[in-house]
Amino acid sequence: MAPQQRALLFAGAAASGAALAYAFFSWLSSPRKPRSLTLEYFDIAGKGEPIRLLAKHLGLELNDTRLSREDFNERKLAGRYAFGQVPSLEVGLPGGSERLAQTNAILR
Repeated sequence: MAPQQRALLFAGAAASGAALAYAFFSWLSSPRKPRSLTLEYFDIAGKGEPIRLLAKHLGLELNDTRLSREDFNERKLAGRYAFGQVPSLEVGLPGGSERLAQTNAILR
């Protein structure tokens, strides 16, 4: 294995919560800095809580939309969610918005 490959492998294995937070903050500092973040999840901690905590830790304003079962079913049937599941994070960007799904993908 080449030294560069070993370095990349080590860097990936050594990623911690702090490294993920730094990467997320670096992404937010890029020219594509979001104008708004809207999280949609149920009114429980569950899979949405790590996203809420990271946003709080980074000092990001997060619009936290708490869904009832009925709201979720309506939005799911309307095709609003990728994979038909939440949490879902809508990132408002200059020129449009993007919707991210699944906790680990959102945290990255």
